[in-house]
Amino acid sequence: MSLLCVADCASVIEAVPTNYHDPCEGDILRKFGWKQFVVVSCDYQFTDLLDTDEWQAARDLGKVGISPEGRLDFNQPNQDSFEIDGCGREVADEAEILIDFGTYQTKDDLSDFDYWKSLYQRHAGYRILPVDCNGIFYISDSYKAALVAGGGAITVAGESPGLEFSMPRTPMPLAGANPNFVYWTMQLQIKFTDVLCATYLPGVLTALGTDTPIP
Repeated sequence: MSLLCVADCASVIEAVPTNYHDPCEGDILRKFGWKQFVVVSCDYQFTDLLDTDEWQAARDLGKVGISPEGRLDFNQPNQDSFEIDGCGREVADEAEILIDFGTYQTKDDLSDFDYWKSLYQRHAGYRILPVDCNGIFYISDSYKAALVAGGGAITVAGESPGLEFSMPRTPMPLAGANPNFVYWTMQLQIKFTDVLCATYLPGVLTALGTDTPIP
């Protein structure tokens, strides 16, 4: 077998990653589940992603919001590959993943209809950060790289920490598992070309609260 394994001559072969699992520590299991997503206006650039005061100020300015509590179900990614040359070398294409979101949360004044209508009509101008039950945020590659690099305020010029998304299915109030209650259901779609990036953002959910309006 040839030792020539990097097709791109400019690439650098890095050291093999260190295994994160230490058997002596026993099983370290992470709870699975997603219940909310943060919405960020696509034209908003953070001066420091870790500054909870900035998150709260952005919320007050209508640049950041958080969804009602519900349930996000990630479907299997849809990803193809294509031949890049006549010798059969293939590369992976962009992956698409559909996320089903549903919530029983409504409002007596019917503002839940206004909220979902607003999000659906304006979603092209937003980015999202899904948040799991452990307080882990899915963020953009560029901001994850900035977090790893450290060295001061976490910001990336001209970039959003959120993920670009679309809404291929209109939000609808349907009967839930308990048919006596309305269950808002919709579908989000995100695209990516690599493993999604995750991080903790301490204090951000508290800064946003649970009733933040859509920008």
